Amino acid sequence: MHKWFIAILIMTLLPCSLRGQETDLKSTKAKAAVREYERKLEDVDKEIKKQLRDLEKSYQMRAELIRARLITNLNEAMEEEARKINVEEANKIKGVIDDKKETAAPTLNALMGRPDKQPATTTKTKTPKVRIPKAALKFNEHHYAICTDPMTWHRAKAYCKAQGGHLASINTKEEFNFLDQAFFQRVPNLYLDGTDEQKEDEWVFSNGRRVDFSNIPVDRRKISGVRHRHHLAHYKGIIRDDPPGFRLPFIIEWDE
Repeated sequence: MHKWFIAILIMTLLPCSLRGQETDLKSTKAKAAVREYERKLEDVDKEIKKQLRDLEKSYQMRAELIRARLITNLNEAMEEEARKINVEEANKIKGVIDDKKETAAPTLNALMGRPDKQPATTTKTKTPKVRIPKAALKFNEHHYAICTDPMTWHRAKAYCKAQGGHLASINTKEEFNFLDQAFFQRVPNLYLDGTDEQKEDEWVFSNGRRVDFSNIPVDRRKISGVRHRHHLAHYKGIIRDDPPGFRLPFIIEWDE
């Protein structure tokens, strides 16, 4: 009787044990299949990233080649304008050349609307690069060029700063005579550096230094007698003050 009881018990427990082993086996196979699936995904991801890196390198090489050709063409155009003594156009072209040299081609991510992730950096104010055209005239360690594109005084000031210079500031009789022979006799109406916007009749240059009119031919009736004319300009052999809003050509000066 005892032997029969043991046999029945074994027959009852054996199927349960086998079912448990079968479940464990299925679980192990499932885990192995998931691991294999994840491994294959990683392999595909690595291959795609490699292909993208190769594509990015090829794209950047072609972009640099195209930019080099562009800069070569722009240099030829700038030299042609300089030979024609067209300082304004030559200076504009040089500005474009410098911008293209500083600006990198966009990445593929940027082209696809997915900007590259870059670490946060502290914004620094860039010092404008000095862009003195070859056709600029030199006097006493300073260079001068005329921009015939009419602008307001403030826009002309900003344009000069972007070129690494400033509106021409007349400091001596000799400098006035030089500018007169070089520019004033050819273009009679030109903006110069000098303003009294901060305080009426207290004229200062853009660097904050006071304007000395003692050796410069000026129209005292206008500079001293008419209020709210804040910007210095040359007109028909004299220096006068013009009201805001006028658009005139101007002279750019670069200090060495």
